[in-house]
Amino acid sequence: MTDLIMYKINETSKEKQVVNLCRKLGLKTRKLKDSDAKITVGTLTGNSKINASPDNQMLNTANQNVPMGYSLPELIVFSGLKDNKLDEFLAEYKKIGISPIGLKAVVTIHNVNWTMYELAEELVRERISIMCGKN
Repeated sequence: MTDLIMYKINETSKEKQVVNLCRKLGLKTRKLKDSDAKITVGTLTGNSKINASPDNQMLNTANQNVPMGYSLPELIVFSGLKDNKLDEFLAEYKKIGISPIGLKAVVTIHNVNWTMYELAEELVRERISIMCGKN
């Protein structure tokens, strides 16, 4: 599995900073487009062969439609990174002073078969829950 960081970043300067950081750390990047919302995380990351968890049907990808005109929110998705590489990325991100990206995910056996739309919407729900103090 290749170390990959997928992202949707709205500010050009922030995007350049993230891409430069990834280059410095030897990480491959993929810029997400709104049209990627219909595609599974596994397909986008090249991890479609991962044995998904039986519980991954929490969101039913077969019946989940992406609303017309949907735009992916600003997010970053980590795939294949070992813990130390993820920690290094996050530490450098903070050290450089790149403005925060509120939605972050790591590809897992639980979300690999979700569409990017489903992943993004789940991240939004989690973020709202955290901000409201409901874990």
